[in-house]
This record gives sequence, structure tokens and C-alpha cells, in this order.
Amino acid sequence: MQNFSIQVVGIGSTGNCYLLNVNNQTLVIEAGVNFTKVKKALDYDLKKVVGVLVSHEHGDHSAFIYEFIKKGKKIFCTLGTSEKLKKSYYINKIEYLKCFQIGIFNITPFKTFHNPVKEDGSDDTNSRFYVNEPCGFLIEFEGKRLVFLTDSCDLKTKFKNVDYWLIEANYSNEKLQNSSLDILLKKRIQDTHMSIDRCKTILEAHNAQNSELVLLIHASNNHSDKEEFLRKIPYAAIAVDGLVI
Repeated sequence: MQNFSIQVVGIGSTGNCYLLNVNNQTLVIEAGVNFTKVKKALDYDLKKVVGVLVSHEHGDHSAFIYEFIKKGKKIFCTLGTSEKLKKSYYINKIEYLKCFQIGIFNITPFKTFHNPVKEDGSDDTNSRFYVNEPCGFLIEFEGKRLVFLTDSCDLKTKFKNVDYWLIEANYSNEKLQNSSLDILLKKRIQDTHMSIDRCKTILEAHNAQNSELVLLIHASNNHSDKEEFLRKIPYAAIAVDGLVI
């Protein structure tokens, strides 16, 4: 590759956005960060943006899609997500496990798990926190494979030969259980976000210690523990705002 970088423009509940820059083409992953900040991260060169991926409709991932639309940029998300967003006719609908192409990037969406769960194990579609068809992304480019997985308590799709991981490690089980949150809120976090222990299990199942990069994203401000995370996954790095790799 002539040039390659991953930029963390924003991360966490205040807004998420990542830039995947390959050979002068930029794929924007998530549109939850103030557009002015994103433009600055792009050196005010929006011409290189080939598309915007959105994992689900929550505002910290989608709030600024209309700024991209105004600039003529294509938004890609599932039909379920698009139905939750206004002006969905401006959005390109994608389907689980159906590959599509944006510039040099080949992208395969996959199912994620970001919903409260009922006693029988099914999604609680009556919950006000219910999201419709959230997804992660397998992104292939120049012979490399990147998995982007956030806001999900699990991963049930198996991948081979992943070079780069951007994967959620949201909370420490110990810190969450010892917190002052009520039981129902603790359960909702467990249903909708990924613990460091589950993240570790997924990475080990994929031999991620052999990957070129494992970047832990979307850590909780109150329930994460950097030392614990790096002790459990010593080959990983932890994402912070402004990080460029």
C-alpha cells in the first residue's frame, strides 16, 4: 500500500468516528462526531471520502450523517437502521453478509448484538433501547482484512486471517458489578456492550495475537480499567481521541 492509516476522530458515548485512509481514499466509519472536527481530521479535503459506514442509529454513531449527505457523500447502513433515521431515501441500504464495494474497499456487514434481551434470550423489541438491524463490518482492501465491531455484547460470525481489529472492550465485569448502578441498568449494559473478558475470548478464537493491530474501542468512562484490559490482552492497544496509527 502506498499509504495507510487509521484515525480515531471520536470515541465513546460523546460521539464515534474513525477514518480508514488507504491510498488516498478515505472510508469514514461512524458519523457521531461533530462535522467540524471530522473535517479538521480530514485536513478539510472531503474529496478523498468515498463513503460513510454507520453501524446503527444511536446518535453517538449517526448524528452527523446529514452533514455528509449535504456534501454529496454516500451513507451505508442496514435497512433497519435507515428506517430509524430521517430522510432514509438518501441512504444506501446494505444486508447482512452481502458484500458491496466502495472505492477500493470491499465491505461485508455482519450481525451484532446491541439490544436488551428478554428472559427467553430474544431481543426485547418493546424496549425503548431497541435498535433495528445493527451491524459490524468486515472491510477488505489491498489484500488486508479489517474487522470493525462496536456496541455489541458478542460476535457470532467467524472470520479468517484478520489483519486489523477495531473491537469494543467496553467494561470490566468486576468494575460494573461493584458500581452503584441498579441491577436493571447493569443487565442492559451486559446485554448491549462487550466486556473485556468476552472480547478476549473472541480475539483468542481468531488467533488475533498474530494480527498486525488489535485496537480496543468504545471503553466506558466509568467501568473500564486500562491496566486490566492490557493485562488480559497484552498485544492490544487502547483507542483514544485523536489517535493516528
